[in-house]
Amino acid sequence: MGEQITKRQTTQHEDQERAFEVGFDEAVKKLQIDTMARSQTAFDSVHAVCLQALQNSVETANMVSKQAVRHADLAVDRQWNVDEQGYQVADILNDSKFQDAIAVLVIETLKKAGSVEE
Repeated sequence: MGEQITKRQTTQHEDQERAFEVGFDEAVKKLQIDTMARSQTAFDSVHAVCLQALQNSVETANMVSKQAVRHADLAVDRQWNVDEQGYQVADILNDSKFQDAIAVLVIETLKKAGSVEE
């Protein structure tokens, strides 16, 4: 009978160990699944931020290129429409009234500075 008790105790002990191992394995698996889920959530968040940054940079590049096209169009327009640029300024500078007014201002400034005597 002593042998049966020992065998029964050994079997019970082995069953307890198996139950502990199964429970431990399940706990480890649950922990691993929870960790993977958190990791996936963090990855999804980082992925969303990166995607938004990429979209923002593409949009910025598009805006910059459109602005460059506008500047190029303006430069070409100014190059081919010369009459808008220099002719009006040349007319003003060649006007005798304008030249007389500038001469008067220059003489008055020089007098104040003491470079010209009256």
